[in-house]
Amino acid sequence: MTGKTFQFGVVAALAAVLIAEAGLCAKEDAKQVPHLPGATLTERAAQYVKLRDGLTDGAADRTISEDPKQIDARQKALIAAVRQSLPKVEQGWLVAPSDRARMEGALEKVFAGPKGAELARIVLGEGNPTAEGDTVKMKVLSVYPDDRPRSSMPPEIIDALIPLPETLQYAFVNRTLLIYDTSSELILDFFPYAVPATKP
Repeated sequence: MTGKTFQFGVVAALAAVLIAEAGLCAKEDAKQVPHLPGATLTERAAQYVKLRDGLTDGAADRTISEDPKQIDARQKALIAAVRQSLPKVEQGWLVAPSDRARMEGALEKVFAGPKGAELARIVLGEGNPTAEGDTVKMKVLSVYPDDRPRSSMPPEIIDALIPLPETLQYAFVNRTLLIYDTSSELILDFFPYAVPATKP
């Protein structure tokens, strides 16, 4: 067995585990939303990063080449590889109900605090695609458009959220909180109404 064959086998096996676990958890969830059971969002995100980094021999590193054409080609290859490895994931596969409840509770406290109104104006204001008159399609494993702005993420908001690996980040589109992969620009997961509607 060659090294490449072995690496492909390991990656395929890990992808199969992720999908199988998601299917098991979906049976227990009233909405049949697949996600990874028995671990924190941080751990599941780390599993995803491990899977991603093994798919195309480092394609996740967009700094390998300064040639825009090569960068674009590697990004497209990475997007295709991730989608092929995770064909059945849906909203909630990464952010399980318990993760969402934890972050919603923490964000509610932040927005109800003394700086809440100001923070809401920041995340819903300049940089938020909706405030800029743009839209971003909310679909798992869809690409966040390069020509769309990214919302500001004040430290108080980041501190209220579950930590992520370095190449994954949070952003707001209107009041929806999403997690995207900076290596591929793929939207990995999201949940709406993360900013309480009572705030401006």
